[in-house]
Amino acid sequence: MDANQQQQQQQHESILRAIAVSSMHLPTFSAQDRQSAFAIIEEFKSYDGRIALCISWLQQEHDHYYMEHNVTTATKLLALETIAAFLQKNYSSISEPDRLALRQGVLKAAQLLAGQTPATITEGGGGSGTMTGLRLLAKKLAAVLEGMVIRDFPQRWTTFATDVFAPTKQSGGLWYDEPGTYEAVHHLGVKICLECLKLVAEDCTDSDFNSKVSTKRRNDVLIGLNEVSIVPSALFSITGALHTFAAIQD
Repeated sequence: MDANQQQQQQQHESILRAIAVSSMHLPTFSAQDRQSAFAIIEEFKSYDGRIALCISWLQQEHDHYYMEHNVTTATKLLALETIAAFLQKNYSSISEPDRLALRQGVLKAAQLLAGQTPATITEGGGGSGTMTGLRLLAKKLAAVLEGMVIRDFPQRWTTFATDVFAPTKQSGGLWYDEPGTYEAVHHLGVKICLECLKLVAEDCTDSDFNSKVSTKRRNDVLIGLNEVSIVPSALFSITGALHTFAAIQD
Protein backbone atom coordinates (compact mmCIF):
# COMPACT_ATOMS: atom_id res chain seq x y z
CA MET A 1 0.00 0.00 0.00
CA ASP A 2 1.51 3.32 -1.09
CA ALA A 3 1.36 6.55 0.93
CA ASN A 4 -1.71 7.86 -0.92
CA GLN A 5 -3.66 4.63 -0.41
CA GLN A 6 -2.66 4.58 3.25
CA GLN A 7 -3.90 8.15 3.68
CA GLN A 8 -7.21 7.26 2.01
CA GLN A 9 -7.58 4.21 4.27
CA GLN A 10 -6.93 6.33 7.36
CA GLN A 11 -9.47 8.89 6.17
CA HIS A 12 -12.02 6.14 5.56
CA GLU A 13 -11.49 4.75 9.07
CA SER A 14 -11.81 8.24 10.53
CA ILE A 15 -15.15 8.78 8.77
CA LEU A 16 -16.47 5.36 9.83
CA ARG A 17 -15.52 6.11 13.42
CA ALA A 18 -17.29 9.47 13.21
CA ILE A 19 -20.40 7.74 11.83
CA ALA A 20 -20.29 5.19 14.65
CA VAL A 21 -19.92 7.88 17.31
CA SER A 22 -22.71 10.00 15.80
CA SER A 23 -25.20 7.18 15.29
CA MET A 24 -24.66 5.02 18.36
CA HIS A 25 -25.35 5.93 21.97
CA LEU A 26 -22.56 4.15 23.82
CA PRO A 27 -21.00 5.18 27.15
CA THR A 28 -17.53 4.72 25.65
CA PHE A 29 -18.08 7.79 23.44
CA SER A 30 -17.63 11.08 25.26
CA ALA A 31 -19.15 14.48 24.48
CA GLN A 32 -15.81 15.51 23.01
CA ASP A 33 -15.87 12.41 20.79
CA ARG A 34 -19.30 13.44 19.50
CA GLN A 35 -18.19 17.02 18.80
CA SER A 36 -15.16 15.73 16.92
CA ALA A 37 -17.32 13.26 14.97
CA PHE A 38 -19.74 16.02 13.97
CA ALA A 39 -16.85 18.15 12.69
CA ILE A 40 -15.42 15.23 10.66
CA ILE A 41 -18.79 14.48 9.03
CA GLU A 42 -19.38 18.14 8.19
CA GLU A 43 -15.89 18.34 6.66
CA PHE A 44 -16.61 15.20 4.64
CA LYS A 45 -19.68 16.85 3.09
CA SER A 46 -17.39 19.32 1.31
CA TYR A 47 -14.62 16.85 0.46
CA ASP A 48 -13.90 16.82 -3.30
CA GLY A 49 -13.94 13.03 -3.60
CA ARG A 50 -17.08 12.51 -1.52
CA ILE A 51 -19.41 11.42 -4.34
CA ALA A 52 -17.13 8.63 -5.58
CA LEU A 53 -16.69 7.43 -1.98
CA CYS A 54 -20.46 7.59 -1.37
CA ILE A 55 -21.15 5.48 -4.47
CA SER A 56 -18.58 2.90 -3.36
CA TRP A 57 -20.25 2.73 0.08
CA LEU A 58 -23.67 2.22 -1.48
CA GLN A 59 -22.46 -0.51 -3.82
CA GLN A 60 -20.59 -2.42 -1.12
CA GLU A 61 -22.45 -5.68 -0.59
CA HIS A 62 -20.97 -6.58 2.79
CA ASP A 63 -21.69 -4.57 5.91
CA HIS A 64 -19.70 -1.54 7.03
CA TYR A 65 -18.00 -1.88 10.41
CA TYR A 66 -16.04 0.33 12.72
CA MET A 67 -14.31 -2.13 15.04
CA GLU A 68 -17.16 -4.41 16.19
CA HIS A 69 -19.87 -1.82 15.51
CA ASN A 70 -22.07 -2.36 12.46
CA VAL A 71 -22.63 1.09 10.92
CA THR A 72 -24.02 -0.03 7.56
CA THR A 73 -27.35 1.79 7.65
CA ALA A 74 -25.85 4.99 9.06
CA THR A 75 -23.02 4.94 6.49
CA LYS A 76 -25.33 4.44 3.52
CA LEU A 77 -27.80 7.04 4.80
CA LEU A 78 -24.93 9.56 5.04
CA ALA A 79 -23.93 8.64 1.47
CA LEU A 80 -27.46 9.21 0.18
CA GLU A 81 -27.88 12.48 2.09
CA THR A 82 -24.55 13.69 0.67
CA ILE A 83 -25.60 12.80 -2.88
CA ALA A 84 -29.00 14.48 -2.36
CA ALA A 85 -27.26 17.68 -1.25
CA PHE A 86 -24.94 17.46 -4.26
CA LEU A 87 -27.96 17.23 -6.58
CA GLN A 88 -29.33 20.47 -5.16
CA LYS A 89 -26.10 22.47 -5.14
CA ASN A 90 -23.64 21.08 -7.68
CA TYR A 91 -25.36 18.70 -10.10
CA SER A 92 -26.23 21.33 -12.71
CA SER A 93 -22.55 22.20 -13.19
CA ILE A 94 -21.17 18.72 -13.90
CA SER A 95 -20.64 17.21 -17.35
CA GLU A 96 -22.96 14.79 -19.11
CA PRO A 97 -20.57 11.82 -18.62
CA ASP A 98 -20.39 12.62 -14.89
CA ARG A 99 -24.19 12.80 -14.68
CA LEU A 100 -24.44 9.42 -16.38
CA ALA A 101 -21.81 7.89 -14.08
CA LEU A 102 -23.58 9.18 -10.97
CA ARG A 103 -26.97 7.99 -12.21
CA GLN A 104 -25.62 4.54 -13.04
CA GLY A 105 -23.94 4.34 -9.65
CA VAL A 106 -27.17 5.14 -7.80
CA LEU A 107 -29.15 2.72 -9.99
CA LYS A 108 -26.70 -0.09 -9.25
CA ALA A 109 -27.04 0.60 -5.52
CA ALA A 110 -30.83 0.49 -5.90
CA GLN A 111 -30.64 -2.79 -7.83
CA LEU A 112 -28.57 -4.36 -5.07
CA LEU A 113 -31.26 -3.42 -2.58
CA ALA A 114 -34.28 -4.07 -4.78
CA GLY A 115 -34.65 -7.82 -4.63
CA GLN A 116 -34.37 -8.26 -0.88
CA THR A 117 -37.44 -9.43 1.04
CA PRO A 118 -38.11 -10.70 4.59
CA ALA A 119 -37.31 -14.15 3.23
CA THR A 120 -33.72 -13.12 2.53
CA ILE A 121 -33.18 -10.87 5.56
CA THR A 122 -32.38 -11.81 9.13
CA GLU A 123 -33.84 -9.30 11.54
CA GLY A 124 -31.52 -7.86 14.16
CA GLY A 125 -27.82 -7.08 14.10
CA GLY A 126 -28.04 -3.32 13.69
CA GLY A 127 -26.85 -3.10 10.09
CA SER A 128 -28.77 -2.55 6.91
CA GLY A 129 -29.59 -6.26 7.04
CA THR A 130 -32.87 -5.58 8.82
CA MET A 131 -36.10 -4.69 7.09
CA THR A 132 -36.26 -1.44 9.07
CA GLY A 133 -32.82 -0.38 7.88
CA LEU A 134 -33.48 -1.53 4.34
CA ARG A 135 -36.78 0.39 4.14
CA LEU A 136 -35.02 3.56 5.30
CA LEU A 137 -32.42 3.12 2.57
CA ALA A 138 -35.10 2.37 -0.03
CA LYS A 139 -36.93 5.60 0.82
CA LYS A 140 -33.74 7.65 0.58
CA LEU A 141 -32.76 6.00 -2.69
CA ALA A 142 -36.19 6.84 -4.11
CA ALA A 143 -35.71 10.49 -3.14
CA VAL A 144 -32.29 10.61 -4.84
CA LEU A 145 -33.69 8.99 -8.00
CA GLU A 146 -36.57 11.48 -7.99
CA GLY A 147 -34.07 14.31 -7.74
CA MET A 148 -32.44 13.03 -10.91
CA VAL A 149 -35.79 12.56 -12.67
CA ILE A 150 -36.92 16.15 -12.18
CA ARG A 151 -33.54 17.41 -13.41
CA ASP A 152 -32.85 15.04 -16.33
CA PHE A 153 -36.01 13.29 -17.55
CA PRO A 154 -36.86 12.99 -20.38
CA GLN A 155 -34.19 14.94 -22.30
CA ARG A 156 -31.04 13.69 -20.56
CA TRP A 157 -32.41 10.52 -18.97
CA THR A 158 -34.36 9.00 -21.81
CA THR A 159 -34.28 5.48 -20.34
CA PHE A 160 -35.74 6.36 -16.91
CA ALA A 161 -38.87 4.20 -17.28
CA THR A 162 -37.01 1.05 -18.32
CA ASP A 163 -34.13 1.65 -15.89
CA VAL A 164 -36.53 1.83 -12.94
CA PHE A 165 -39.78 0.01 -13.80
CA ALA A 166 -38.36 -2.94 -15.75
CA PRO A 167 -38.18 -6.30 -13.90
CA THR A 168 -35.02 -6.75 -11.85
CA LYS A 169 -33.76 -10.04 -13.27
CA GLN A 170 -35.04 -9.69 -16.81
CA SER A 171 -33.94 -6.15 -17.61
CA GLY A 172 -31.91 -4.88 -14.66
CA GLY A 173 -34.66 -2.56 -13.43
CA LEU A 174 -36.13 -2.34 -9.94
CA TRP A 175 -39.60 -3.89 -10.40
CA TYR A 176 -40.39 -7.39 -9.14
CA ASP A 177 -40.08 -10.29 -11.57
CA GLU A 178 -43.00 -12.57 -10.83
CA PRO A 179 -46.62 -11.56 -10.20
CA GLY A 180 -48.01 -12.28 -6.77
CA THR A 181 -49.01 -10.53 -3.59
CA TYR A 182 -45.96 -11.53 -1.54
CA GLU A 183 -43.42 -10.40 -4.12
CA ALA A 184 -45.26 -7.15 -4.79
CA VAL A 185 -45.70 -6.17 -1.17
CA HIS A 186 -42.31 -7.11 0.20
CA HIS A 187 -40.07 -6.33 -2.77
CA LEU A 188 -37.98 -3.28 -1.91
CA GLY A 189 -37.62 -2.41 -5.57
CA VAL A 190 -41.39 -1.87 -5.72
CA LYS A 191 -41.14 0.42 -2.72
CA ILE A 192 -38.39 2.44 -4.41
CA CYS A 193 -40.39 2.68 -7.67
CA LEU A 194 -43.65 3.75 -6.02
CA GLU A 195 -41.99 6.21 -3.65
CA CYS A 196 -40.03 7.76 -6.54
CA LEU A 197 -43.17 8.08 -8.65
CA LYS A 198 -45.09 9.59 -5.73
CA LEU A 199 -42.38 12.23 -5.19
CA VAL A 200 -42.28 13.05 -8.90
CA ALA A 201 -46.06 13.48 -8.92
CA GLU A 202 -45.92 15.77 -5.87
CA ASP A 203 -43.16 17.91 -7.32
CA CYS A 204 -44.83 18.18 -10.71
CA THR A 205 -48.53 18.55 -9.85
CA ASP A 206 -49.12 19.48 -6.20
CA SER A 207 -49.30 23.24 -5.69
CA ASP A 208 -47.65 22.87 -2.28
CA PHE A 209 -44.49 21.63 -3.98
CA ASN A 210 -44.54 23.51 -7.27
CA SER A 211 -42.00 26.11 -6.18
CA LYS A 212 -39.32 23.40 -6.12
CA VAL A 213 -39.53 22.79 -9.88
CA SER A 214 -39.88 25.30 -12.70
CA THR A 215 -43.02 25.24 -14.82
CA LYS A 216 -41.03 24.13 -17.88
CA ARG A 217 -39.43 21.23 -16.04
CA ARG A 218 -42.78 20.14 -14.57
CA ASN A 219 -44.32 20.11 -18.04
CA ASP A 220 -41.35 18.27 -19.56
CA VAL A 221 -41.49 15.53 -16.91
CA LEU A 222 -45.26 15.06 -17.13
CA ILE A 223 -45.23 14.94 -20.93
CA GLY A 224 -42.37 12.44 -20.78
CA LEU A 225 -44.25 10.19 -18.36
CA ASN A 226 -47.37 10.33 -20.52
CA GLU A 227 -45.38 9.13 -23.51
CA VAL A 228 -43.88 6.00 -21.93
CA SER A 229 -45.90 2.80 -21.70
CA ILE A 230 -43.93 0.76 -19.18
CA VAL A 231 -45.01 2.79 -16.12
CA PRO A 232 -48.80 2.25 -16.45
CA SER A 233 -48.12 -1.34 -17.50
CA ALA A 234 -46.09 -1.98 -14.37
CA LEU A 235 -48.70 -0.33 -12.16
CA PHE A 236 -51.49 -2.34 -13.79
CA SER A 237 -49.61 -5.56 -13.09
CA ILE A 238 -49.75 -4.88 -9.39
CA THR A 239 -53.40 -3.88 -8.97
CA GLY A 240 -54.28 -7.34 -7.70
CA ALA A 241 -52.22 -6.64 -4.60
CA LEU A 242 -53.50 -3.12 -3.88
CA HIS A 243 -55.27 -4.16 -0.69
CA THR A 244 -51.93 -5.20 0.82
CA PHE A 245 -49.86 -2.20 -0.26
CA ALA A 246 -50.05 -0.73 3.23
CA ALA A 247 -47.45 -3.31 4.22
CA ILE A 248 -44.74 -1.55 2.22
CA GLN A 249 -45.55 1.91 3.50
CA ASP A 250 -43.72 3.36 6.49
